[in-house]
Amino acid sequence: MAANNTGAFVRDPEKPWEREGLNHFETEEMKQIAKGAASGNVHCLPERIKNEILRIGISPEDFHLGQVGINLPDGARLYIDGSHIEASTSECRDPRQVVCLEKAMERIIYEAALQAQEICGRQIFIFKNNTDGRGNSYGYHQNFALLRNFFEELLNEGSFWRQAWLSFIISDQIYTGGGKVGSEKGGKECDYQISQRADHISAVCGHDTMDKRPLINYRDEPLADRDKWGRLHVICGDSNMSEIATCLKIGAKALVLNMLQHQYFTREKPDEYKNLFISDPVGAFKAISRDLTCQKPLLFTANGKKSALEIQKTWSAFLRNFYLHSFCRYRNRWIGEVVEKREQILKWTEKHDRILDSILDWRIKRRMIKTYIRTGFKKRGQKITYQNENVRTMDISYHDIGPSGLFNRYNQLGNVENLAGESDTRNYMENPPENTRAWLRGQLIKHYPSYLTDVDWGMVSFPIIIGDFKDKIRLKIEPLGSTMDKVGGLFDGTKTFEQFCGKFISFYLNRKENF
Repeated sequence: MAANNTGAFVRDPEKPWEREGLNHFETEEMKQIAKGAASGNVHCLPERIKNEILRIGISPEDFHLGQVGINLPDGARLYIDGSHIEASTSECRDPRQVVCLEKAMERIIYEAALQAQEICGRQIFIFKNNTDGRGNSYGYHQNFALLRNFFEELLNEGSFWRQAWLSFIISDQIYTGGGKVGSEKGGKECDYQISQRADHISAVCGHDTMDKRPLINYRDEPLADRDKWGRLHVICGDSNMSEIATCLKIGAKALVLNMLQHQYFTREKPDEYKNLFISDPVGAFKAISRDLTCQKPLLFTANGKKSALEIQKTWSAFLRNFYLHSFCRYRNRWIGEVVEKREQILKWTEKHDRILDSILDWRIKRRMIKTYIRTGFKKRGQKITYQNENVRTMDISYHDIGPSGLFNRYNQLGNVENLAGESDTRNYMENPPENTRAWLRGQLIKHYPSYLTDVDWGMVSFPIIIGDFKDKIRLKIEPLGSTMDKVGGLFDGTKTFEQFCGKFISFYLNRKENF
């Protein structure tokens, strides 16, 4: 590519993964640029884009780590998916890590938006939500690594594991919902509902993630050894601003899946799982979203109608019995915290306790809107409804990740319980979790980005250079491998890439297990 003005890019020598020059272009233009950069040919591109490429100097190097995206030193990935920004955190072992990494990603995106504003001269807002109120939805995708046999059982039609799992994921919205004004996609009209995704879910199971979205997604891309692992791709949940909601959303699902994977019902509760089977899961999912009491008997089960709260209380009893009584070996601190916090929130839900107005997103947002409606009537005698344009603006502005966002302003007043401190956020902007494969991937991206020829979740590729010896390696990394404890020595005291290569070869030849 005939583009040599590389000085047009502002690259911090200590942060070589930052490539601000890419912010010059719109999404579709960036896709075209990526193709041109990869092929080294700009002549096929529109004249305006071609001239801008030549002016600011984009080279294939600016795309080699992600094709209009970037792998970050904390093991995460930030890229354009279709027409919107998509951010993927690195692999985690506990929900507190997820919370910290999400907050770190919010900060990274916000700071990138500030840089982009300086370039384009326009104000940029980034919203962490799931719908634009005009019929379009974009998901919050949760991914869980499962043993292969259980993963296949869970997706098997007629499996009681699948029926039990469905009962959990359609009813946990009562504490994980993001809150939403109005309805979409021909759903039953309402002023306000719990879930942003409910109106956009139309199937129980399926492969589609864009049109006929399912509660259970059949996507089978393990991003690891297919014979050993399956990756459960959960697309029906909401994004959260509340850190407590995020922690419970991820933590509780992980605990339920682990419990099912250990055959809990068949060993200890062989008859009780049938009481969780729900007819018409999609209809129930939408109905729960519109039940702001969470206590209406909407779900048809073998024992008659039950409410979402009753289903979740049943799961709470199962979780307590499995983790805090039967299986004492599951004693990680976060497990007890998640089990007990869920129980407390369900008790508050049953009592309609206002304390939830400072914990759960859908409750916090509803309180803000109700206050606005009430205040507007008192001040101006004006009757404001949920259809008011300002109310709909509040619905969106709640999710603004910048300091002007409604949630963040409310949080800054000390009204919300948080888990991630400023030091946690800053740490995870630069560093990956130490106990998953993200650690090795993140260290390579941080220290030797120019040597990496390919990076994926389960693979890194780079040359081996030792003196005159040169070769290429494509290294597969296991989900629970390549942690700091296992491969940290590769980077201790290493100053050059050649020194790293020497250590890597020695480590590779003497390893006792896969990376």
